[in-house]
Amino acid sequence: HVDISRKVFPFDFQIQEVLAGVDLEDHFGGNKNEYDRMSFALGQYVARFGALQFEGFGRFDEHQVKKGNLVGTKKSFPDYMEIRLDEDLKFIVDAGFITTKTFSTIRKLFDEYRPVMQIPQGSLVHHDLADHNFMHVGDRITGIFDWENAVAGDPILDIASCPTWTTHYPREEKLIEGYKSIRSLPDHFVEKMQIYRLRTMIWKMVFALRAGILNDKRRERFFDALSPFGIF
Repeated sequence: HVDISRKVFPFDFQIQEVLAGVDLEDHFGGNKNEYDRMSFALGQYVARFGALQFEGFGRFDEHQVKKGNLVGTKKSFPDYMEIRLDEDLKFIVDAGFITTKTFSTIRKLFDEYRPVMQIPQGSLVHHDLADHNFMHVGDRITGIFDWENAVAGDPILDIASCPTWTTHYPREEKLIEGYKSIRSLPDHFVEKMQIYRLRTMIWKMVFALRAGILNDKRRERFFDALSPFGIF
């Protein structure tokens, strides 16, 4: 139960169910086969989330939420993907990690890829599918939580952001296999993966810089996200 109305109590609150199992990030003692089965199942979950569709795109409108409706605040998914894009890129430039020329090149990419990001209707996207947001028992996922970043958008965003998170074993291949067992991959799948991964790594780079947690692995992931476009 979630209440942000502040009509009952003068604060927002959640009442949460206790989930069976333990955190997958800090409490996994299994083997690769067990992890692969969970990655496959996660891909199936992402595909099933795609059946939950909404009007609008991006973050859900708070006023509509209070009326019991989930409605995105943006008119298109590219509009959501470009929120604070210029500010994020400028922050990375000011930190000395890219040049102003690279800033312009990346910004033009998002204009060029707008047709790839266009979708007719937004679906439920978790947008934070890191291992610390799963509970598991053995090789079974028992819960997916931390939905504060959820948006109405393209389910491929959840798959594309996968390599930006720390995992016990590589997940992307099994994640895609799981997704395909439920739903066909969309047209321009590779292009979607590339531009969504880049956008994810841009905001994660900004977060790492601001939090003082930038390390070699995060740098590598950022430049890996640029490489498909011939940058670096």
